[in-house]
Amino acid sequence: MVKKAKQAPRANASKRGFYMALAVVAVVGIGALIALSQRGGNAVKPLDPNLKPVATSGYTLGSPNAPVEVLEFADFECPACAVFANVTEPDVRTKLVDAGLIRVRFFDFQITDVHRNTIVASRAAACANEEGKFWEMHDLIFMNQDRWSTGATSKPAAMMEQFAKQIGLDGAKFSACLESGRHDAEIAGHRAEAEKFKVGSTPSFVIGGNLVEGAMPYDEFKRHVDEALARAKAAPAAPGAPATDSTKK
Repeated sequence: MVKKAKQAPRANASKRGFYMALAVVAVVGIGALIALSQRGGNAVKPLDPNLKPVATSGYTLGSPNAPVEVLEFADFECPACAVFANVTEPDVRTKLVDAGLIRVRFFDFQITDVHRNTIVASRAAACANEEGKFWEMHDLIFMNQDRWSTGATSKPAAMMEQFAKQIGLDGAKFSACLESGRHDAEIAGHRAEAEKFKVGSTPSFVIGGNLVEGAMPYDEFKRHVDEALARAKAAPAAPGAPATDSTKK
């Protein structure tokens, strides 16, 4: 059973920079929506609402033997998700993932009624994953969100092709994949996973069975991980329980 975690007070001065960054990105997001209202239609092909989702384990980072697994549900065009990816996640990777304490399982969860270009970013990430470079594409997409988002362009695929070139992907193969939409059923599967955990906003995290909503600075994220580590230590796996690993490369 997934429980919704309680949020700690956020008045600590060490968190001030994180929330200032979040506020700045929120203002940029409002500006993007205003720009969108003044533009023509978007040529992006949406996800087919009748598409049957396929089972998916998301995109993983870290050891399958890590004592705590963190599920992240994020929209590539969500400003708060970009803040988490650019500000908090570097510390999460070096201090928690690389240390073998957690494994992250990422699911893209699109809010397409506002973020029309986000589906192209999800397709680009899936196509990069074909060549083993999901996380490199993930990082570039979030780092350059203001260049390809709905308020910036009606042709985000061109930006994704630039990112593909930057991380050394096969350009022709990537472009064909992006145009085909052949990973749409998997992307729909990621949305189904979010709905299973009753995710209502992005970013959201399931940390050791607890649902935590919203972008967080590193110290707050680590607090939730520490609590999950304590629970895992107090409740070891049942004797004889089979070990499973559904890691997606």
